[in-house]
Amino acid sequence: MEHYIRPSELYEWTINNLNSLSLEEQEITLKNLEQLRWIPEMIENLNPIQRELLQIAMIKKLEEPETPFCLMFFSCIAYNLHIKNIDVNPLKIAINTSKRVQKEIEWMFLLQL
Repeated sequence: MEHYIRPSELYEWTINNLNSLSLEEQEITLKNLEQLRWIPEMIENLNPIQRELLQIAMIKKLEEPETPFCLMFFSCIAYNLHIKNIDVNPLKIAINTSKRVQKEIEWMFLLQL
């Protein structure tokens, strides 16, 4: 599968491939990305220890049913922590192996059929 995108890399893939989408898809995607604009700034304002704690918190929140779910949100956090030289392998592994993520992806796939 050469076109497989890991769930943890959704945000990075999206910002790097936005131009490959149709104009309608670009517009929808940009609206969704606009809602995440605060994340890079928030991460910028954290010190390294707080960034590590954010990663741990996101790993815990990923599977909590009461946490609203947005895969783009979790992958955006992973991407922006990575930019700040945080080893995000634990978060990426948690996202990529999450039962909740798998169910959400299956649900989205079924909606497209």
